[in-house]
Amino acid sequence: MRWLPGSLGGRLLLGACAFVAIALVIAGILIGLILERFVVGQVDQRLDSQIATLASALAVGPDGSLTIGAIVAEPDFQRRFSGWYWQAVGSHNSLTSSNLPAAFSLPEERQGWFRDPRDRPAPYDAPDASGLLLHWRIQTATIGSTPVTIAASAPWSSIRRPLWEALVPLGLSLLALGVTLLAALFAQIRLGLRPLSLLQRSLARVRSGRALAIPAQGQPSEIVPLVLELNDLIRENGERMDRARRHASNLAHGLKTPLATLSLALSRPEAGSRDELLALTDQMDRLIQHHLRRARTAALEGQARLRSDLRESLEDMRGLMRKLHAERDPAIEIRMPDAQEHRAEKGNRFSTSNDAQVPCEGIGSDPKNGSTFRSDALAVACERNDLDEILGNLLDNACKWARHTILVTALPSDRQVLVTIDDDGPGLPDDSRQAVMTPGTRLDETVPGFGFGLPISRELVELYGGRLTLARSALGGLRVEITLPSADPTA
Repeated sequence: MRWLPGSLGGRLLLGACAFVAIALVIAGILIGLILERFVVGQVDQRLDSQIATLASALAVGPDGSLTIGAIVAEPDFQRRFSGWYWQAVGSHNSLTSSNLPAAFSLPEERQGWFRDPRDRPAPYDAPDASGLLLHWRIQTATIGSTPVTIAASAPWSSIRRPLWEALVPLGLSLLALGVTLLAALFAQIRLGLRPLSLLQRSLARVRSGRALAIPAQGQPSEIVPLVLELNDLIRENGERMDRARRHASNLAHGLKTPLATLSLALSRPEAGSRDELLALTDQMDRLIQHHLRRARTAALEGQARLRSDLRESLEDMRGLMRKLHAERDPAIEIRMPDAQEHRAEKGNRFSTSNDAQVPCEGIGSDPKNGSTFRSDALAVACERNDLDEILGNLLDNACKWARHTILVTALPSDRQVLVTIDDDGPGLPDDSRQAVMTPGTRLDETVPGFGFGLPISRELVELYGGRLTLARSALGGLRVEITLPSADPTA
């Protein structure tokens, strides 16, 4: 809405002003109605008293005409043109106060207009002959056996004047009350929003490097959860930045030396196939640039909008591994949930894509029996190049050590995707699993490799908030378990 202020404080103040104004207007109307009823009631009491006095002083003569004895009238009923009049109308004649200019034509009795169940006078408002608006009280009484209509009037100015005298200070009081309330609300809003200003300044200190976290001490209880979440976000972003920089630095330094060697080799006439060397150089340079871009964007944007198909990546990597290790001819089986939703039963039914059927008791079991799977839940929040590098390193390592069989299992697990890679090779002792995570560490020099596959894969997995662990496989060799965030966490 364009008419709303842009600031939160302005919106709160506008809403407070509207509600205070509405409340004061309603209060003023209600109080005014109550005051009017009170003032009218006071005037009615005077008129009813005058009617009672007249009724007690009236008498009916032998001829049926009205007569009146001596009465004590109020001064207002004697002052000419004052509007305070009385009148008694019988069947033969009528009597009026001495200050009434002309007899007032009282309304005829219709449907008991002036027959109050409590035998009290009824109100009637009408102007007199001069146009002065009068407030009448009229009662039909029985004098002797003759019905007599008795009326007494007061000018409406006698009601408006005291009512106005009461409403003016009341209105000023309500106005002063409204101003005071708005001032208090303004102060309250400023005081209530002050923690947000302090939070903004604390964030500015963190951004400028003058502080590492936002202090939670002294913050209101409603702000503390926000502060804790922001501190966690700052910490995770810092860790992600450190991992990205460390991995990019390691990869860049590891590839620059062979890149320089290849460049020198190209300048010698005895070098091998120039096309092959140029292709390898270009590939290495693109790999360096890719990792440098990932290191910059991962810390700034995160992985919220990334989406890679795990099945497609696994199929591509399996084809690549079969070419690279054609002499070993490894049997690589991929087990994933079916494309259609189904109820996972004991033993777990998976769609399999393999080169050989392999018994795998205890492998790929669903941690939550009875869960429902969807194939689109196995899209991971990871860049495709990084996912290919992770799976490629791990499958390449498994192909080097496996005797014949490699089993890859993928399952959705609590907003993440769990991928396990089992082989039937010799495995790793428990005390060696931590050592192989160190870059450049090789336990067997007879097997080709450089000792960077597992460390690089772990750093990439952790960069996306996942985890990589090593364990013993039910096939007898090594099990590598990786968890990556699901691209569809609600699945």
